[in-house]
Amino acid sequence: MKLADIKKSADKKYAPFAVELDDERTVLLRIPLRLAKEERQAITKAFEVTDEDSARDAMDVYEEVFRILIADEADADALIAALEGDLAYYQQLFNDFSESMQLGEAASSKN
Repeated sequence: MKLADIKKSADKKYAPFAVELDDERTVLLRIPLRLAKEERQAITKAFEVTDEDSARDAMDVYEEVFRILIADEADADALIAALEGDLAYYQQLFNDFSESMQLGEAASSKN
C-alpha cells in the first residue's frame, strides 16, 4: 500500500465537519484527531471548570471550543454570530459534531 493511499483514506475518513450558514458560507470544524497537540489540550482545558471559572457558562465554553476547531477566525465569527446567542443552537451543533466523530460503530443489521 502506498503512503499516498493511506493519507487519502485518512483525509476522507477524518474530514472536517461542514456547516453551511444561511449566507451559503461553509464553515469547517476540524476534528480533534487532526489538530495539533496544543489545540487538543486547549479543548480539554476549555471543558475543565474550576471555582475561578464560575462566571463562565456553557456558551463561553462552546465558543472557545468552536474557535479552536475552526481554523479561520472570520468563519468562527460568522458561525458564532449565526448561532444568535442561543445555547440550544450551540448544544445541537456540538452534539451533531460529536456524533459525526463516532468512529467504528457497527451499522445496524436488518433481521
